[in-house]
Amino acid sequence: MFLKNLFKKKKLSFTAYTFFEYAQRLHPIELAKKRIPNSFSSLPNFHSGADKVTCPYTKLTKVWKNFKTIKHCDGILDLWSNAMILPAPFDLAINIKDNKVTLETAQPKHLSVVVHPEVIYGDMFPNYVNMKFISPYRMFSNKPVNCLLVPAFYHLDDNLREDLIIPMGVVNFALGQELNINFFVKKQFLQKVIHIKAGTPMYYIIPMTDEDFDVKSELITREEWESRNSFAASFKSLYKKYKQGEKRKSKNLDN
Repeated sequence: MFLKNLFKKKKLSFTAYTFFEYAQRLHPIELAKKRIPNSFSSLPNFHSGADKVTCPYTKLTKVWKNFKTIKHCDGILDLWSNAMILPAPFDLAINIKDNKVTLETAQPKHLSVVVHPEVIYGDMFPNYVNMKFISPYRMFSNKPVNCLLVPAFYHLDDNLREDLIIPMGVVNFALGQELNINFFVKKQFLQKVIHIKAGTPMYYIIPMTDEDFDVKSELITREEWESRNSFAASFKSLYKKYKQGEKRKSKNLDN
């Protein structure tokens, strides 16, 4: 039994730490299959009506009856099974007018949003303002696995799909990483107000592996959080060293 446990493969696990009790209780980081949108769940399994579909090339018309809805889509179902949800940690009101943007949060001293200067992305997004939720979470994984971050497309309301650009990226949580949320809003002259509600899913976090995994949110003290954040002060250099080490391992295996 000892040898069996000794060589037993450790399950991939993600832990999101926070000292904000409300975040851990109301907006935890969790598996997507626990947060399937009501608009998806309420769909019927089959469309019971009859629709005519005409092929644009052959011009042939076919009548479809009782065909499957997207509730049978393997791509979406596999997404729910293989992703975590990263929600907006607090309410944010964005006011756009005269090509300028102002922000308001419920508790600006504790819940902050950073507006990045345009020079950091050059001419890539000339008509947009880049913002970032400073998340009350920091994620760690027990194994070095790259995770793909993509917009939570199926969870976003129509207005947010139109008003926001949520960029993609790849993150590895082996050394710890803050779960900040980047997004872009378009400048405009006429006034427009965008409201992102606390708990709105913003990102799907998808581990790039076939391994089963689990995720949990854990409440810690402010002192513990600050000690973890002091570790983050050297995160970039540590992460670079980690990546360099992984590259060396890969080259050695190839040779």
